[in-house]
Amino acid sequence: MASGDRANFSGDLVFTAPTGGVIRGQSYKILETYVVARETVSATLPFLGAIHGAMTIEKVTGTGKSFAVGDAVYYVSASKKVTPSSTGNTLVGKAIAAAGISATSVDVLVTQSEV
Repeated sequence: MASGDRANFSGDLVFTAPTGGVIRGQSYKILETYVVARETVSATLPFLGAIHGAMTIEKVTGTGKSFAVGDAVYYVSASKKVTPSSTGNTLVGKAIAAAGISATSVDVLVTQSEV
């Protein structure tokens, strides 16, 4: 799957892009909702965003930043990426595929849309 792609489109909603716009595949917090942008648009324009389902999401890389199948996945608001670390971050789902420390994305079953 490419970043921002998913197998099921039932969790897509239309949002208004925040300041700076949105980039396809990146994570955002919009109106207290965890959203993965399905397209790239400029600020104030409408865009399609996924709020639940199976998605490939950008992750933090480096030591201690790997996932095994079933690991909890947390959103980091500062980087707009996900991490296995719960400290100061918000649970958004579970890893559905392994992702090593150098991987730039992880396949996630997003089950929580409130951040």
